[in-house]
Amino acid sequence: NRGDNGSGSIYIETEFNNKEDANRPSNLHPIISIEDCEFKNNIGTTSSSIMIGTTKDTPFNLTNCTFLDDEASETNGNVISLNSNLKSIDVQAISIEFDKVIGFTGILIQSACNIKLNNIKFTKTAQNSALLIQSTSNSNEIAINECVFDSCSSSNNNCFDISVSTNSFTFTNSVLKELKGNGCDNYFGLLNFNNPFSL
Repeated sequence: NRGDNGSGSIYIETEFNNKEDANRPSNLHPIISIEDCEFKNNIGTTSSSIMIGTTKDTPFNLTNCTFLDDEASETNGNVISLNSNLKSIDVQAISIEFDKVIGFTGILIQSACNIKLNNIKFTKTAQNSALLIQSTSNSNEIAINECVFDSCSSSNNNCFDISVSTNSFTFTNSVLKELKGNGCDNYFGLLNFNNPFSL
């Protein structure tokens, strides 16, 4: 698949006004679930595979999917873009790998909600961090568990760049391997918490 504007494969937006059908509610809050899928060689501009547009109060679940060589034409592009007011984000058992193309950001999250990331493998992501989470509003819980960051490279923060406000943050049982620093102040991961809390 190739998308010349936005996502190369799937774009989801639940907030709309349907002028053709006055009986249809303008705001829907379904559960968005994507399971058991393979995304391969897709090309988008900002997001190569999945992009969630204007959506609020909606749980998002992504389970048991693979993403291989999915490109974004923009330098700061990503494979999965979750940048809306979702109710929750639950991503489990997925892999994002770049083999024949230069990698991009794996997952971009710009949403203040409960975030659970479990058993995710990032391989050869580049340009930006494999996992980028940004939120100025408060997230109740962010949990990252059993993730693998393998051969990720970028000018800064190869594996993860997490800048959030949260009441609870856990990063457990994860592996960072085959990484190479690219110069001064190039960390393999960055954690920046806007609100103080106890570890």
